[in-house]
Order: sequence, then structure tokens, then C-alpha cells
Amino acid sequence: MNKFKGFLSLLLAGFIFGSFGIWIRILNQELTTYQQIFFRGTVGFIFALLLAYFLKNKFSLNKVNKIILFIYFLSFPLATIFFVTSILNEKIAVTTFSFYASGIIGSLCIGMIFFREKLTRIKLFSLILVIAGVILLSYPLSIKTVSFGFLMGLLGGLFDAASNALRKFLTGKIDRFVLVAIQLSGIMIVAFGFLIFNRQPIFSPMSGIAIIVGVLFGGLLVSITFLTLIGFQNYDLNLGMIVLSSELIFAPIFAALAFHEYPSAMEIGGGLLIVASIVVSNLSFEKK
Repeated sequence: MNKFKGFLSLLLAGFIFGSFGIWIRILNQELTTYQQIFFRGTVGFIFALLLAYFLKNKFSLNKVNKIILFIYFLSFPLATIFFVTSILNEKIAVTTFSFYASGIIGSLCIGMIFFREKLTRIKLFSLILVIAGVILLSYPLSIKTVSFGFLMGLLGGLFDAASNALRKFLTGKIDRFVLVAIQLSGIMIVAFGFLIFNRQPIFSPMSGIAIIVGVLFGGLLVSITFLTLIGFQNYDLNLGMIVLSSELIFAPIFAALAFHEYPSAMEIGGGLLIVASIVVSNLSFEKK
């Protein structure tokens, strides 16, 4: 594994994830939640197909278990849908906590069981720091009873952890751009199903700005899917999830630049703890 390559890929993916709030807010002015998920997923799927075609990489699906491939196809779109559902039914703070807490713990369990990753003291300390950071970012966090939105956030984080694990498992077995296309086709098809179920139109009239943003969003989806494939191929699954949580650091920066929404002291403290967890997770001590 090229650990540094994996780290940079996941950090860049976290940076791009942090910008998503801007694009979602712009598209939300003209499209419903599921319409914009379907739109950006469709654009991303087309981009991935074009890249796979022009690069003319040979690939075969014969050596991969089709059940695993089907779970990979569904995992990321389900994580997205559960996260969106949680946002619509619960406070953002509760969603943030439930999604990242279950995602980080889920990736730890999956990594130890399926990839034989060890729970070292450095990893444990890094986990404590990132969970503490998420709690501060989610402050004030109040979960008096287990709500529907909280459960959706937990499920979203678990499916996100599963998606990342399958990216790690499948990369090297199937062409990366084909893997990108499979996952984005999942977003497109699942979002289409939710549009039909909720009796919403597939498309609504859109301004030129919304179309440009939607196309840009689709391109960014291709980028982050490709980056996470490279990242998890070359990095520990659980520590990679911690690096991806850098999204929580970059998102307030983008919000401040685009919407003049500045983080509170608690949010800054949470961000610093997450930075510390990323630094700690990359420390290594040589045995004398």
C-alpha cells in the first residue's frame, strides 16, 4: 500500500465533500431533495461512462461475487438517502452525530473482522479525539428518546462504512471508472425510485445557473468516488474514515466563504479535535 497516496486522496475527497453544502443549497432553490440527487447522480453516471469508454480500459465482472457487487451498487445511494431522510426529520446536530459516530464505529468493526486491521493505541486515541470532535460540532446535542431521524442517521453511517469497505475490497479487481459508474448508477436508480414513490416529477424547469451547478456537482461526485477508491485501496479502513471526517472541518470554511456563516467556538473546538485525530492517526513509532 502507498499510505501517503491513500491519505492525500481521502483528504482531498473530504475537501470536496465539504463544498457539497454550497451546491445543495443552490439546487434546493429549484429542485426537491430527490430531484437533485437524481440529477447529479445521472450527470455523474454519464461522466463515468464517458471516461471508461475513452480510456478503453478492459474489465470483467466474472471474477467478482455478484451479491457483493449488488451490495456495492446499493450501499452508497442508501447511505445518501438515509442521511437526507435524517436531515428532514431531525436536527442537523443529531444527524451529524449519529451518522459519523455509527460510520466510524462501523468501519472499525468491519476493518477488524474482514480486513484484519488491529486496534492499536494510536488508533484508539485517534478515535476518541474524532468522536469528541463530532460531539462538539453537534453541540447542543439532545437525544431524549431514540427518534426516527436519529435511527436514519445511524443507518446512513453504517451503509457509508459498508460502501467504503466495498470500495477497498473491489478496487484492483474491477476497473476504477467502472466501479465509479456502478455506484453512481445506484444513486440515479434509487433516487428515481424515491421520486416515483413520492409522486414527484423527475425534472422541473431549471435556470442556467442550476444546470451548471448540477453538472459541476455530477463531476465532483465522480471525483470523490474515484478518490475514495484510491484512498481506501491504500489506507486503513477505519483511519480512512477519520480522514474523510475532515469534511466537517472544510464545510464551515466553505459556508463562511460562500454564505458568511461563521462557526461558533464549539464548532472551532470540534474542528481542532478532528484535525488532531487525523494527525495522531498518521503517527508511527519505531520499536527500538
